[in-house]
Amino acid sequence: MTDLITVRGFVATKPDPRTMPGNGTAVASFRLASTPRWYDAQAKEWKDGHTNWYTVTAFRALAGTVTASVQVGQPVIVQGKLRVKTWESGGIKRSTVEIEALSVGHDLAFGTASFARSSGSQPGERRQDPRESGSGWDAGPASAGSLPSEVETGTGEWVDARTGQILRGPGGSRGPDPRDRPHRHR
Repeated sequence: MTDLITVRGFVATKPDPRTMPGNGTAVASFRLASTPRWYDAQAKEWKDGHTNWYTVTAFRALAGTVTASVQVGQPVIVQGKLRVKTWESGGIKRSTVEIEALSVGHDLAFGTASFARSSGSQPGERRQDPRESGSGWDAGPASAGSLPSEVETGTGEWVDARTGQILRGPGGSRGPDPRDRPHRHR
């Protein structure tokens, strides 16, 4: 039986690429911090919960794309197999929580990203950025003038398409924008 987990959090360490001795499999690992946050309407401030720390490990082609794409401080979503490892050191029991990543992506709730499909090249090898061709769908992000000024999210909220700020909530009320909250990295 395999325990699958999906975690949203912030990249805490630079991905560490390496090769497994013996079979040459590409591996990359990084630390991920995940802190639940909520808005306390009475206190009119954001509250932090307990931070959970994970070691995320990617293998083969995913190791190369993680190394090329993920940087410290970026918000990501990781899905993978959960493993809790325990050991004893100096008479003290210790444990670590690891995720063997099946997929890793940037969390678009906090910003934008540009996708470039991986070629069949070796992990870590530079792939051509599709924007370099300069035409068609891969010409890069649309100019600000070509975007609508407001977008309805499907939940009744209206959002400024350029800034992501919530303009008005369901029924026309303006609610707090989760992107306005400060982010702490430990």
